[in-house]
Amino acid sequence: MSSNSFNGMGMIENSVNQAWDMWRFTMNGMAVVHDQMENAIKAQLDMNRQTRNQFNDLVSDFTNRAYQNQSQLQEAVEVFINETSFQPSRSESNS
Repeated sequence: MSSNSFNGMGMIENSVNQAWDMWRFTMNGMAVVHDQMENAIKAQLDMNRQTRNQFNDLVSDFTNRAYQNQSQLQEAVEVFINETSFQPSRSESNS
């Protein structure tokens, strides 16, 4: 074989090696990006879970306070009604 064919084979081999290096570099970059995206998504899901739990706690607290306030209001109304129903009105006592 002539030196031109050896030279051509060397160029082809060099090109193939560079192509493989380019693919390897690209795949490594994609793996890094994939890992970063996965970590970002996990962090977002954790943040969403914490926010949802905090919201549930707030709703539960709100519900409990509303129930307590409603109970206190009901007791106050009952006391008011009981006190006013046993007292004679002024028009009755003036007669």
